[in-house]
Amino acid sequence: MNGASPALRGSVLAAVTATCRPEHRDRVSEHATLAGLGLDSLDRITLAVTVEEATGLHVTDSALPSLHTVADLINCLTGQEAAA
Repeated sequence: MNGASPALRGSVLAAVTATCRPEHRDRVSEHATLAGLGLDSLDRITLAVTVEEATGLHVTDSALPSLHTVADLINCLTGQEAAA
């Protein structure tokens, strides 16, 4: 997660927390897996939309399958954040 701002990290963590089921919310961290948080493929699309609304950064449909952890999501967005 090199280069990600604290604001980006916080926004992504908040988006993941808002998207996952209540019983998994206490396990949200940068190292948590999306599957471990109970996020299925539809939830990941919802997460991508929630992240975009919170950050203004876009998660492409082609990137979604390769995102396995919250850190992967943060890393995916870090380059966009730097370019903005």
